[in-house]
Amino acid sequence: MLILFVIESILLIAVDYVFNKRLVSVLSLFIIPYVFIFIINNTFMVNNGFNAISKENIEWHMLAFLFLFVGVSLSKLLSHKSKVDENINTFIDKACNYKIKSMIVFAVIVEIIVTTSIILIIMQNGFAYIASGENGEGLFVTGFVGHLYLSLFAITPILFFDWLKNRDKHKRIELIIYLIHLGMTFLTFTKYHSISLIMITFLLCVLEEKKYLIKGTIFLLIIIIVVFVGNYLTSFIVRNVASIVTQRFYFNHFWSYVGGSSIHANYVYAGNIIYKSDFGKKILASILPIPNMFIQGVFGIRILPDTSTAFMSIGNNNSTSNVVDAISFFYPSSNSLWARCIFLIFLVVWGWILSLVYDNTVGNERKYPLPTAVLLTFSAFLSFFGVYAVLSSPWEIFLWSIIFNYIFDRRVIINLKR
Repeated sequence: MLILFVIESILLIAVDYVFNKRLVSVLSLFIIPYVFIFIINNTFMVNNGFNAISKENIEWHMLAFLFLFVGVSLSKLLSHKSKVDENINTFIDKACNYKIKSMIVFAVIVEIIVTTSIILIIMQNGFAYIASGENGEGLFVTGFVGHLYLSLFAITPILFFDWLKNRDKHKRIELIIYLIHLGMTFLTFTKYHSISLIMITFLLCVLEEKKYLIKGTIFLLIIIIVVFVGNYLTSFIVRNVASIVTQRFYFNHFWSYVGGSSIHANYVYAGNIIYKSDFGKKILASILPIPNMFIQGVFGIRILPDTSTAFMSIGNNNSTSNVVDAISFFYPSSNSLWARCIFLIFLVVWGWILSLVYDNTVGNERKYPLPTAVLLTFSAFLSFFGVYAVLSSPWEIFLWSIIFNYIFDRRVIINLKR
């Protein structure tokens, strides 16, 4: 079954490439991480104590990829686009369309505020406090400072790309701003924050210029490992337990983090995970984070259906996971034929929406497709890990990227005078 899964994945990506003329597309971002995880897990990691990804799990992902492909293809057919404009492969310097100096000033001010907040937290509680668990995220990624911090995700990737294209001494401030933001993100000790920042930056670069694909992919893989190990190692050093942690811990924990959600999904298709929320409430849970940002700020309450699951064993090496990948999350717990049909229709709509956004933003001669890079990062590439739509941070970053594309547009003049 794994061989059929790989063959189908390659064929779908190949056909999609005929339409797109680009390897980085909605479908390839969805499928490629799954292919590597499924192959590595069922070929190598099963020999290291991890459970194999089940036949039912693989079959449903094959069907899901097919319906996502239908949605992507429908988007192109309905918009009468058989392929993306070939001009997107020609680099166009869009920095002149942005108020880059204003972006730099804003980023510097925000980084000073956030840095001050971090210093005060460390002075009051000690570094060990933010290095333990996810206290760092809870302390400076919430509230007013937290909103400012998240806004940097919508600016620093553009500054990094502008530096990458020029690389002269006058642009070094952009690289420094990006590295400071990355350092702040590391201090949240929430690994997906750092990984998503790198991924958004990677996507922006390759969507703008395909020559960065190979080098960017290698760097992406390296940074994921460095961030993962670095987060745990720093935390262990601060708590004086680094010497007793074995290499096997990092190895098992890394695969539990990367492949655990796919293995955990076995329980979904075996009927052993019954969500407290049905399909409709799962969709609500993916939409409500946006109004919750305002409802919680005004009324102090948060409306969100319960979509949590318990930790389950994913191997005989004491590895556990409490998350499933996005496709398995939306799979109906009831297993009824009607619910499954709605689930498959949802996959078509999912692929159609992402493809529509992609085709109408990538290749824009005036704007960087940063909002698209944000959306694809959380709704396609990281779907193998979990459902980021139920979290408020990804939605807020997405909204910031849209707002800043307007505010920092050189052709937009904001007149505050009546």
